[in-house]
Amino acid sequence: MLEPDETLSHFMEDAVRARLEWRLAQLEFIEQGLVERDRARRAGDYVDSADVVRRLDAVVSAARRRSKRR
Repeated sequence: MLEPDETLSHFMEDAVRARLEWRLAQLEFIEQGLVERDRARRAGDYVDSADVVRRLDAVVSAARRRSKRR
């Protein structure tokens, strides 16, 4: 819905600009994440996602076993 005194072309321009800004922010976020991942790997602080999931599964399994004993 257009605002009072707003043209369709102005609305479309704003929408396109907002979308482009969003995409740029996404790209910057991903780039920074990749930089930090590489830094963590070089520092020996990197933990693979599969290892994290395995550890979380173990925690959940242990919690379920404890709750069944009650």
